[in-house]
Amino acid sequence: QTGPVPPTFRDSRCAESSRTCLKGLGSLDIMAFAIRVVEPPASTSRNLFSLRDRKQKKAPHSEPRRRLWRSVSRARTVEADAPEAAARQIALQCPWLSNVPYIGASGDLGRVAAVVAKHYRGEFCWSSSFDAPFVAALMSRGFLTMAQRVGRDSYALLPKMHRHRCALELDAVHTARSTRRKSARFALSSDRAFDAVVAGVHAQHGSECWFYPPLVAAFRELHAASGGASVVRMRSFECWDKETGELVAGELGYAVGDVYTSLSGFSKAPSAGAVQCAATARALRRSGYSLWDLGMELPYKVAMGATLLPRDTFLKRLPPPPPRGPPPPR
Repeated sequence: QTGPVPPTFRDSRCAESSRTCLKGLGSLDIMAFAIRVVEPPASTSRNLFSLRDRKQKKAPHSEPRRRLWRSVSRARTVEADAPEAAARQIALQCPWLSNVPYIGASGDLGRVAAVVAKHYRGEFCWSSSFDAPFVAALMSRGFLTMAQRVGRDSYALLPKMHRHRCALELDAVHTARSTRRKSARFALSSDRAFDAVVAGVHAQHGSECWFYPPLVAAFRELHAASGGASVVRMRSFECWDKETGELVAGELGYAVGDVYTSLSGFSKAPSAGAVQCAATARALRRSGYSLWDLGMELPYKVAMGATLLPRDTFLKRLPPPPPRGPPPPR
């Protein structure tokens, strides 16, 4: 995965699906979704605000929608230094965010994830928070966390809940004979060169790389804390050339229970990427993992034995996340 593919605000299905999420959240105990409705970008012709106006002319609000819009009205009083105000400014700079569900860091993520999983026909949500515990909480609930640059110096977190995950059962990995023959030239390590792998990902994917500074900082914090009390363990896998000692391939990912999810990787030597994938699969299985989540479906993943898992099937493979503590101070 080299970069997010944001849904276009011209796609009415995305907006309609977001409205379904609104109904599922009812009284809106988090600030999710309220920001983009309060101050939609003027250039967005198919945002939720205009859809709400058209619906209002046809029928009166139901009671759940009355509660929703009262919550939206209260959002107007948020102080300028609050996280929601920062999110509002980001949304104004990026029109397509007006049709994407916003997830607040202080909200009930369990409830949000359940509504998104059941009702949202899109895949991307967004947030203005890059706090490492928040990113880990999203990961533990089935979101793959990406990022998008907005303007010159702003970034949006893009939690993505795939409708289908290309996943590999680690007891059914297929490794090509040619990969086995070439593997003698390389050595695999884990969690030894996090920053070098990040640099390799940036070098290979260039401007399409979604490893932006605030997201990398969160990943680095989680990687440093891996092995502690966190339910999410950030991992890096490195493939080295035995002769030169050079790092020639690698990837970053994270584990939740016995499920490992790949984020992105790189390869800069012939066969190094294939060997790194095969060796990583073997290392994961030996470490007790059962499922490798590979994200989007691509031919090389299918060749390894991966199949598509529906969203609900994948989410059932994750362990239940621990209860969150009190929300951070505002």
